[in-house]
Amino acid sequence: MERRNIQVYEYLCHIGEAKDWLETCIEEEIAPIDKIEQSLRDGVIIAKIARIYEPSSVKKIFQDPRIQYRHSDNINYFLDAIRKIGLPENFHFELTDLYAKKNLPKVIYCIHALGYLLK
Repeated sequence: MERRNIQVYEYLCHIGEAKDWLETCIEEEIAPIDKIEQSLRDGVIIAKIARIYEPSSVKKIFQDPRIQYRHSDNINYFLDAIRKIGLPENFHFELTDLYAKKNLPKVIYCIHALGYLLK
């Protein structure tokens, strides 16, 4: 049980650090830690990061309050940007990890690793 608590604690630390880094980069406040995973789903925030660090990867960021398939373009812009930036492949996530909420911790770890790489 203690090992599980340590893993949860480490994950929460990663979320907090990723959130701080994202806010610093895009110069906007984003959702609180307990809602950040859901707020990342439309890919808008990570597409903004891609636009900052690898502008050629982002054509047009799609924004709409309702989740739509077109939001997957935003996520794909980010995935293309991290490849160009050179983030090691083992930190990458799949589109469905975020869009379909298949593996949100992997998304957080990717953002955390990217922030560390770019600092």
